[in-house]
Amino acid sequence: MENNIKAKEPWMGVLLNYIFAGLGELYAGKKARGFVFVVIEVLLWVIGWSMIHIGINPDIKITETLFAAVLFFLFFSLIFSIFVLIDGYLCVKEFNISKGTKASNVVIRILSIVGIVSVFYINRFPEYAIKDYFINSFKAYKMSSDSMKPALQKEDRILIDKKAYINNTPQRGDTIVFIYPKDINKRFKAFKRIISL
Repeated sequence: MENNIKAKEPWMGVLLNYIFAGLGELYAGKKARGFVFVVIEVLLWVIGWSMIHIGINPDIKITETLFAAVLFFLFFSLIFSIFVLIDGYLCVKEFNISKGTKASNVVIRILSIVGIVSVFYINRFPEYAIKDYFINSFKAYKMSSDSMKPALQKEDRILIDKKAYINNTPQRGDTIVFIYPKDINKRFKAFKRIISL
């Protein structure tokens, strides 16, 4: 009965974990470990989406503590992703060793590697689209004066929406950024609040 067990391809474990953390461990028969990784992955998604919503909420001021938390989250996510990919490969390899089998199906190996590369590039397209959207839509500035006190103080960092007035009209009370008209080099940005239209 033991000899009828087919070998599993370690690269398939990597591909499955790349698609969603924990699937590679489930493929290797490590159900508890796979379930833990699936739960961690879901939690990372929930925390990530929460951070995005906090970041785009204009009522929440980005503090150094919040910024440090975002950096820690990104670092942890990166380390977790790398660990899960390696673990998927090792779990499947360990499964094969424990069953006395060896993955020798070249077709499955090639398809797994092609799948990893394909999924990698498919995943990168939305990343570039989102990155392009944010680069062309938002810009960060640092306040260089106290002219907007008490709402904005010197050294405060603000994020502006470059496309805010494409579908909307300026409203009284909006804070706007514009190139100072008397600046010949067009480098000085002025921050003002609209008081009259």
